[in-house]
Amino acid sequence: MPTHSNFAKEASPNGEVLIEEFMQGPELSIDAVIYNNEITITGVADRIINYEPYFVEIGHTMPSNLPAQVLDEACNVMKKE
Repeated sequence: MPTHSNFAKEASPNGEVLIEEFMQGPELSIDAVIYNNEITITGVADRIINYEPYFVEIGHTMPSNLPAQVLDEACNVMKKE
């Protein structure tokens, strides 16, 4: 029986599939600019997700309403190689 990943691979133009792990908690969009190998965060938004199990983004709040410490941690994770 075909799996979801097999179905996705067959539908992929180059045969590659990206599989992500689901993590509980708020979802953020972090925008950044990279210039001379330096990452500058330009904005962080809270993503508004509904319609489980499909996880459809229906909007966002910018700037984020999360505490500065949480945003700093998220930005540091985003910057990791």
